[in-house]
Order: sequence, then C-alpha cells, then structure tokens
Amino acid sequence: MRIRLHGTPGGRQTLAGRLATVCRVVAVSPPYADRRGGGLVRVYLDVRLPDQPDQADQADQHDRTRDRSKGGTS
Repeated sequence: MRIRLHGTPGGRQTLAGRLATVCRVVAVSPPYADRRGGGLVRVYLDVRLPDQPDQADQADQHDRTRDRSKGGTS
C-alpha cells in the first residue's frame, strides 16, 4: 500500500513515526516540495500491514507454486 503524507517536514516525520507503530514501513520516498510552495512537503510511504507479506515474498511463493505444478520439488 502506498500512502502520501503532505504537510510540514516536522508533522510529516511525526506521522510517519506513528504509522510505523501500526504497520511496517518498507520504503520512504525523498521529500518533494509542495507545488504551491509555502514550505510544505510530501513523501510517499510504502507500507505493509503486519500480516501482509512483502511483494517479493508473494512472488517467491508464486514461483514455488508454479514449480510444483510442473513437477518440481521446491
């Protein structure tokens, strides 16, 4: 899931820290200046819920399932 945070640099950092207590933050974009100026920034967080595997984990699981269907032993 991708979440966009938009606000002051301090507010953005505070909220990102709080989000990390309820979900797993797997990537954070660099801050982008707000298009309208005013000192606001936006960042994008890629997050996973605690029970949600990473996409790499899902791809690996898919590959193992496909190999089994072809007679593989992985």
